[in-house]
Formats: sequence, C-alpha cells, structure tokens
Amino acid sequence: DGGDPAFGNFKNFISNSNSAGFAERNFEGTWVVDGLVADANDASPGTAGRDVFNGFYNRDGNENIDLWGTGLVGSWELDSVLLQSFTGYDWNDRLVEDEGDASPAVLLQADYRDSAWQVSQELRATGETGPLNWIAGGFFLHEEIDAHNFFPAASGFAWDQLFTQGLWAWAPYAQTRHDCTEELNLQSGIRYNWERKNFALDSTVLSNGGSERTDLSGEEIGTWSSVTGDATLTYAPLWQWLDLVQNDSLNLYAKYSHATKAGHFNASLVTEPGREPSQSLKPVEPESIHAAEIGFKSSWLQDRVQLTVAGFRYWYQDLQVFDIVNEAGRIPTVQLLNSDARVWGAETGLPLPLGTNVMRRDLGEDVHRRLSQALRDSIDYAYAHVDEAVEYAMRYGRGI
Repeated sequence: DGGDPAFGNFKNFISNSNSAGFAERNFEGTWVVDGLVADANDASPGTAGRDVFNGFYNRDGNENIDLWGTGLVGSWELDSVLLQSFTGYDWNDRLVEDEGDASPAVLLQADYRDSAWQVSQELRATGETGPLNWIAGGFFLHEEIDAHNFFPAASGFAWDQLFTQGLWAWAPYAQTRHDCTEELNLQSGIRYNWERKNFALDSTVLSNGGSERTDLSGEEIGTWSSVTGDATLTYAPLWQWLDLVQNDSLNLYAKYSHATKAGHFNASLVTEPGREPSQSLKPVEPESIHAAEIGFKSSWLQDRVQLTVAGFRYWYQDLQVFDIVNEAGRIPTVQLLNSDARVWGAETGLPLPLGTNVMRRDLGEDVHRRLSQALRDSIDYAYAHVDEAVEYAMRYGRGI
C-alpha cells in the first residue's frame, strides 16, 4: 500500500507471515508481523523510527549471569621440598536472549539458559637437586552443565532443547630445569592428559503451527587421552665484548612443544543439516599442534631497551574451526569443522621503557627530578599498601 517493498518505500505494509519482505529505509506507518506491532514513526527501544541506523528488531537481546567461586591454597615445607595444594570451586547461572534475525519477526531468535559448576584440585611438589630444579604434580577437574535452549521459529520448526554434560579430567605432569653449564640450560616438561565427557541431548520439535510434535533424545560418551610436552634449550653467552656495547643480557633459545585440545560436542548444532528434524551427537575430533621456535631476547643500556627476535613454525592437525554454514532452504548452523593447517612466520619487538627513564631533554632538570620523585612516591605507596591491594584484587580475581 503506497509503494513497492522491493524499493524500500511503502506505507502501512501489513503481513502475518514470516515470509514477508522488509524494506531497509523510508519506514512509515505501522508494521504488523506475527502479531507484533512496530510503529515506524515511534523510535522506542527495540524499534527503529526513521533512523535507519537504529535497527528494527523485536527485542534488545540481554545477557544475565550470576556467578561465584572460592579457592583454597595450602603449602608445606619439608626439608628441600615444597608441597602445595590448590583447590577451587566455581558456579554460574546464565541467560542469553539472542536476536539472531535482526528483524521485527520471530525468525531466528533463541533463549540460551545454562547452569554449571566445577571443582578442581591440584597437588604440586617443587624441589632442587644440585643443578637440577624439578616440579611434579597432578591436576583433577570435574564439571557439570545443565542447559535449556529454546528456538521459537527456525525454518518452520520450533525447538525446545535440553542437554547435560559431565566432564572428568585428570593430568599428572613433571617439569625440570637443568643448568648444564654456566651459559647453557635445558628446560623440559611432560604431561599425560585424560578426559571424559558424557553428553545427553533431549529435544522437542513442533512443526506445522504446533500440530506435529517430534521427540528426539540421545546420549554419547567421548573419551580422549594424549601425552604432551615441551623442551627449551637456552644459551646465555658471557662474551666480553657485550659489556663494551652496554648489553645487560642476551639469551639465544630453541624451543619445541606439542599440545592437544580434547574433542567435544557441539551443542550449537541442534540438528543435522537438513529439512527433517534430527540432531547430531557426533563429537568433533581432538586438535593437536607441533610447534618449533628459535630466537633471542636481549636487554641493553641498563634495561632501558629490550630487543627480541623470533621465528616460528606451527603444524596443526584436526584444527577445530567454528564456521557458520549457510545452505539453501535451511537455517544457518554453527558447525565445528576439522582441518589441518600450517603456519610460519617471524616477529620482532623493540619495546620502549615506561616511566621516567626516557624524557625530553628540553623539559629541564627540575621537571625531571619532580617526575622521578613522583614515580618513586607511587612505587613506595604501592609497597606500603600491598595487603589492601591484594584484598581488593581478590574480589575480582577468580581463579588466581
């Protein structure tokens, strides 16, 4: 009524179908879409009057989260061995209102709710034997997640999805540092990783306006294990000529490391791609990487200048990639894809000092002295109020 919707200039366009076409600008009059009334002349929250940059959607999409956690740290000194214990507990409850279609119609919106808790425990022993420094310990983690996701209209279907996941993981590890000579040292570590996830998914699918109902359920268990580690060889030469060029430190290094990321279930993909209701419980493959790096780190002019240079090469296997897949006649789905990748490169850094080590000479000696004194006063104040600072930081530093 009043114009062609294809050109975005029309009046009093009324539709009761999700297939309605929407104009991008020159909104006038009132839209009615699936019972939702949006007055284009009223720029109220969640609607867009004549300001085309304000968006035209049916809700703001808030995120609400409650969380808390606590931790306990203990240490015992036994002759030349230090024993430490780290215990942690976290809980959260979250609601995310997702406005996925960015329109006044209910096309691709979702409510994501989840409640989760986890408990972790680590035991660590640290010691020194001659030129060898060592660390040995173990880590345990248990986590439970309950989630409720609701998709009111997704390509003709309404999904009500419930899933739970239980996680058990443990990992013993050891690390050593050996001073081979005054200039050469070798640091290495090894870790065994074991992880198990129990994933259960229950969905109710309504189609044809709610007249047809499909109930889907399934459960899957995934178990993964791997051995990871690293080794770094560092050479810190004591060449006499370094003093002549005011070098404070120089470290040449070569490093190799191997790491893995366990497989997991993609709760974002509630269906297998297709028109018929179905759901996917297939976990993504674990990701692994081999990495090599060589370079040097140096400090000059009484630590006023630091120079670093590094070259690296990464070999990824089954890289876990999140990708939004768009297919004709189907809703966009976030899918986890596995692929291999090779990365190589080089980097360098020349950070300038902060503080008053370097100042403009034309500021004058008096300004230099006052800035230096202000910096010293600031440092002294920080040292004098360490306890208060730690107490304040711990209010927000969960997991430290």
